[in-house]
Amino acid sequence: MKQHLLLTILLFTAGITQAETVTLELLNGDSLTGAIVEELSNGQDKVLDHPQLGRLTIGASSLKPKSEPSAWKTSISAGLIGNEKDGYSS
Repeated sequence: MKQHLLLTILLFTAGITQAETVTLELLNGDSLTGAIVEELSNGQDKVLDHPQLGRLTIGASSLKPKSEPSAWKTSISAGLIGNEKDGYSS
């Protein structure tokens, strides 16, 4: 019975402790990949758990702003030529 209970607890907590891997782009072009620690992050700082560098606190001012996708996928342009080379000059 104890083995079943232990196995159930381990399976239940395994899904809770997994974090989504994200990539943060810095203003200088570098990128860091790791898991965001939500409990320690706030609007001004992001706390990233990096596999090699450990826990990093990165200020929001150091992050490259997210670019929103364009509302239009294509563009149309038109123009007029206003010279008198066609022989019509009124």
